[in-house]
Amino acid sequence: MPTVLKVYKYHKTGEKTKIIGMLYSDGIFRKDVCLILHQLKEPPAWCVDKKVLDDLIRRKCKSIRLADKGNRIVWIISPDYFQKNMLKPLERSYGLQVACPLKFWQSVNMPGFEPPKVLVEPVKQTRLL
Repeated sequence: MPTVLKVYKYHKTGEKTKIIGMLYSDGIFRKDVCLILHQLKEPPAWCVDKKVLDDLIRRKCKSIRLADKGNRIVWIISPDYFQKNMLKPLERSYGLQVACPLKFWQSVNMPGFEPPKVLVEPVKQTRLL
């Protein structure tokens, strides 16, 4: 089992510090998300903090994995591929974030679940599993 190398946190004034993800010894950044709350609607995309993405690239992280446990789907992308295809930075009162459209992500079903239909066909990329 991989060990945690770094815990990424976010602190907004007047709020409790939140863990936003962890980098593990296997070179994978893992973050729990909720599709309805966290996924960017227009355009459909996943966001990552700009500082976190920069650090993951600097540390030569293999992949970013966002686990939506409610829908039992894991979204996967390499940090370099994310950076290559990201949209302009966003500021939505949670610090500077960058988004990468869904079509550039791989999605993998957690065991025992039928996935919802995806409207956008994902772009094929090197297998990250």
